[in-house]
Amino acid sequence: MTAPSPTLTAARHGLLLADIRCYHCQALTSVAAIWVADFEEHEDGEVIDNREATLLAYPKWLDEGRTRLILIHSPWMRLAATKTTETTYWANHCQVCGAVQGNYYVGGVDGLYWPQDDEALARPTFVRGAGPLRAVGSSSQSSWMTRVEDVCG
Repeated sequence: MTAPSPTLTAARHGLLLADIRCYHCQALTSVAAIWVADFEEHEDGEVIDNREATLLAYPKWLDEGRTRLILIHSPWMRLAATKTTETTYWANHCQVCGAVQGNYYVGGVDGLYWPQDDEALARPTFVRGAGPLRAVGSSSQSSWMTRVEDVCG
């Protein structure tokens, strides 16, 4: 099978690992967010935007190296078809009940990946990825994302 054309490429990337309460069973469960820096968004083979840092939202496809990084450091993150998004993407799953911990619960306003200060930003563990990233997904940007390597690294 041929790899799809990436919609996002990045020179640097990593995982932000943390724990949250599952929205469904309230158990403490691990979650991960894919952080990328020096990234470009692509459409129809053209670079449509060039930005500093973002979280990869609704990643539908990841290159082999990034898939391996997730399998090693965040095996609870796997492909899931969700009714809310009507798509299949790499989503966090509760390690107790298996419920998808979607972007709304993890990355929405007041969520774990929406820190209000450097103290909150320092809570996740940062696992630096090696090499460039290629993915199919979208970006979810906020100003704190440019400080990940300084605060979490």
